[in-house]
Amino acid sequence: MDVLIHYHFLMVEGLMLVMLINLFLPLGLRNSMDKYILYTRIGYFAFWALWSMSLFSGLIVFVFTKHALTLRVDAMIALAVILPVLDGYRAVKNKKIWLSGGDASTFSMSVVGIELLLTLMIVAVTKMS
Repeated sequence: MDVLIHYHFLMVEGLMLVMLINLFLPLGLRNSMDKYILYTRIGYFAFWALWSMSLFSGLIVFVFTKHALTLRVDAMIALAVILPVLDGYRAVKNKKIWLSGGDASTFSMSVVGIELLLTLMIVAVTKMS
C-alpha cells in the first residue's frame, strides 16, 4: 500500500514541477513569441499528462485502501476538478491574447501561480495529517 501512496505523491510532485516550469517559462521566452507558444503547448501537454496520472494513481490508492470520503479526500477531488478548469481557461485566454497580438505572459503566470498555490496547500495539508 505504501508503494501506491508513494507513486501517487511522485506523480503529484511531477505535476508541481511541470507547473513550476510553466510558471517561469514566460520570463525566459518573452522575446521570442514562436518559442514561447511552442513551449507553452508542450507545457500544456505535460500538465495534462501528469494531471491524469496523478488523478488515476489517486483513484487507485483510494480504491485499494478502502478509505471513506474525508475532508482531505474531498479537497483532493475538488482540486482535481479545479486544476483542469483553470488550465483550460488559461489556454483559451492565452490563444485570444496571442491572436490579438498581445503578451499573455503575465496572465499565464498568474493562473499557473494560483494552480501551484492550490496544489501546494493540498499537499501541505495531506502531509501534516
